Amino acid sequence: MDSSTLGPAGRPLASGGIAGWASANPFLAGAFGLLAVGSACAFHPGLRRKDYDWWIGLLGVVSGVVALGSGAGLAMAGWLVLGGLAWLITIGHFHNKDTQTVDDTGGPDGSEDDGEQSLDVASLFERNPDRSFDDIGGMDDLKATLRERVVRPLHNPRQYDDYGLGVVNGVLLHGPPGCGKTYVCGALAGELGYNYVTISPADVVSKYIGQGSRNVARLFELAHRNQPCLVFIDEIDALASDRGSDMTNSEKQMVNQLLTELQEIDGEDIVVVAATNYVDDIDDAILRSGRFDERIEVRPPNAEARAEILRLHLADKPRTADLSLSSIADMTAGYASSDLELVAETAARHALQDEEPIDETHLRAAVAETETSIPDWLHRYDHLDDGGQTTLDEAVESSGFDAADAVLDPSEIVEPDVGRDLDDIAGMTDQRDAIRTRVLDPLSNSELYAESGIDRVESVLLFGPPGCGKETLARATAGTLSVPFLTVGPTTSTVDDAGPAAFFEDVAALARSHGPCVLFIEDVDSFVTGADHPAGAARFVTLLAEMVTSLDADRDVLVFASARSIESVPAELLDEGCFHERIEVPAPDLDTRRALLVEFLDEDVVDDGFGWSEAASQLEGCDVSDVEYVANRLTRQSVRSDEPVGVDAVREVARETGHAGGESSDSVRPI
Repeated sequence: MDSSTLGPAGRPLASGGIAGWASANPFLAGAFGLLAVGSACAFHPGLRRKDYDWWIGLLGVVSGVVALGSGAGLAMAGWLVLGGLAWLITIGHFHNKDTQTVDDTGGPDGSEDDGEQSLDVASLFERNPDRSFDDIGGMDDLKATLRERVVRPLHNPRQYDDYGLGVVNGVLLHGPPGCGKTYVCGALAGELGYNYVTISPADVVSKYIGQGSRNVARLFELAHRNQPCLVFIDEIDALASDRGSDMTNSEKQMVNQLLTELQEIDGEDIVVVAATNYVDDIDDAILRSGRFDERIEVRPPNAEARAEILRLHLADKPRTADLSLSSIADMTAGYASSDLELVAETAARHALQDEEPIDETHLRAAVAETETSIPDWLHRYDHLDDGGQTTLDEAVESSGFDAADAVLDPSEIVEPDVGRDLDDIAGMTDQRDAIRTRVLDPLSNSELYAESGIDRVESVLLFGPPGCGKETLARATAGTLSVPFLTVGPTTSTVDDAGPAAFFEDVAALARSHGPCVLFIEDVDSFVTGADHPAGAARFVTLLAEMVTSLDADRDVLVFASARSIESVPAELLDEGCFHERIEVPAPDLDTRRALLVEFLDEDVVDDGFGWSEAASQLEGCDVSDVEYVANRLTRQSVRSDEPVGVDAVREVARETGHAGGESSDSVRPI
């Protein structure tokens, strides 16, 4: 064989097939290789997503091997040179053009799409924002909630995993516009030490078919490449509204792409936070995706928060040294955070014209020129100050209750946040079900009941032996409704110091100032029949009936009252149309006593295989407080003796304390 037909190592030089053609046409072969590699990267989602440079590297090695095997000289040089160029050009092209990857300095290059809408990635990415919760004025409750539910789980994932709680991947912030959802999210990224990507409808939506969904994919790809990362989706209700018949195919594709992206962040160090004014407008599939199980309301700022927001916006402006913001905060009741920023800017312009530091006069003038941007939202928050989170004193001042002239101390009567609902009560299943079906359901479906001629319930009488949980049920109802809980009764201070008319006027005014709320009248039978009452029982009954009837008419106050029995309540009060709904709360049955023992007696102090039902049977006739007392006594006894509690111990303690087997619960308890 002629040596001219031999390739390297004496192998024959291919004269046909792909290798032969490549040897004869090296530059065409290299161009073809470039096209093949580029196409693979452009259309294969796995290569576009991440790690495609490894695939390109593998293709480059294969190209080199083929080049070495295909011949010597110009053919080999063409394959090697053009194969290398294919590798470098393709990597550079897709790093800079398709994925918009951020470099080490945090600056994306912002290349444009060919013939399509440009996505300005540079304006949508922020590396490790330098702001934190310390830069947010007020909103202390919201910041505490985010620290508890988002920041701590992400900073200490192992601790939360140990308790089976997992890590938060998605949060939905909802509430009126202009109240700080966007700013809070940027501060959250800084608090976490995460990079920050923002997505809004204006940035993503495109007139080009399919471009919106591609923009969503590219922004999430940016987040994948810059982990840890927080992705903020602003106005998600506009980006992922309900996929009804009026949506275009492109809009449906965009929602589907967002769903895909939310599913693909599992296992990644990416947190998605979305903001909306209207939760109901978001596509159900997005809400059901499990990505936004954590939903947090961002309310209008209260007086303290408004003062702090104004202070922050005035911090870098010349102002008088003695400037007080408390009065301005009171004047801006119902203002959103963005409204307060406008007040600060307007005051600064007034001060600039006067060539003076900003003082209270400038701020008052600014308030006079501005108004709240969320008037249609304030009715949702009218029982919490002026539209936001509030203190008790602010709420009392907001509607008609004059604390200076009142005979009642609101701090003694009002419980703004109960902290538990009907689901948290041990036992009392029948009573809880009765409240849900006979009280709460008519409240939430008043129109449906009205069509059937059934009016909603506004006052309820809970009757039964003392200490069996009547007040607990009323308080838990307030917790279920998420409204304040007010309590008055025979032991309320100043009842005997004030005339009955003034007393009930103040109770009604205080209840209305916190409406919607639950008002609980404790021991109403003892309350209205007390012989020592200065106005006499009859007058007292009349005034109480008038108050309950007037509150019923307002439909903003749900009134509960407790009594030992229906017969113990004066007939005049019942005849006046009060307390049409009556629910018996008897002494705890076996199931309730068992549930109470489980609640009050720590599992760590009982025997293995402890018979809860048998133990509960030893406490027949006990009320709730009796069961709690026995449980506490057993716990102390176990701690002292270092011995676990058994059923025999329950029987013995119940016998010693007079709580065994139906014995009177009125026995004196040993200390």
